[in-house]
Amino acid sequence: MAGMPFPTGAWFTNLLINNVDGDEATAPAGCLPYGVLTDLKGVHVSYGPSHRMTSQKRITDLYVNDVTLGAATGATARYVTAFDGLSVTMHYELQGGGSMTVPLVKGSPFVTVEYQGATPVLSSAAEIAEVEPLVAEGRPGYMATVLMTSGQRWLVTCSEPVFFQWSGSELTASRPVSGVVRVAFVPSGPGWEDARDLLIAHAHVYPTSADTEVAYDEDGAAATLSYAFATRTSAAAPPAESAHGAGVAASGEGD
Repeated sequence: MAGMPFPTGAWFTNLLINNVDGDEATAPAGCLPYGVLTDLKGVHVSYGPSHRMTSQKRITDLYVNDVTLGAATGATARYVTAFDGLSVTMHYELQGGGSMTVPLVKGSPFVTVEYQGATPVLSSAAEIAEVEPLVAEGRPGYMATVLMTSGQRWLVTCSEPVFFQWSGSELTASRPVSGVVRVAFVPSGPGWEDARDLLIAHAHVYPTSADTEVAYDEDGAAATLSYAFATRTSAAAPPAESAHGAGVAASGEGD
């Protein structure tokens, strides 16, 4: 955050402070519905309800590195470039050139990384049990559902048509990309395919920042809280006629 005042008590403050060991890892921050943590390896994502502990006095969502989005070369520096009440943008400079930009926006079901000249790597603390590539009408780029040995299922999308190699707990792109990679937790249970398809239908638009506004009525007895999100559209945007409800099928390709 060079050249910017430090925001006291901001929701993302943990992302700016090294952990107690003094290394580059930070403490998690709540970017609901996820917990996120950043270090030079990338952005780590936890879906807390999957690790929930309850007692008579408290409900605790534990932080676990469910998914990490990084780059094959690793980063040399990371810093915040923008923030507001609901979002923060983390920028990574990568070894050998290239960059990653991560707009973390509260309320988004996706975690998004903009890659420039970098090879995306997705990894997990759990082993990957299955990768199912997907094909949707009018959807260029890469899509897959990834099933973890933990039982979690994640949707992975990339705006460029690139192949991801599966090895153990990692998915690595076959080449550098200049595009957008997004991941989202897919709820389990009956109807999970419908949830996946809804996420796919909106995966091409992603938020980058947000603003809030409070409007009071004339007598001040009531107020309306409004949210306005700034968005971008990835190169994988579908044609207008197929932007919603696109049919999705397994591609039948190998892992």
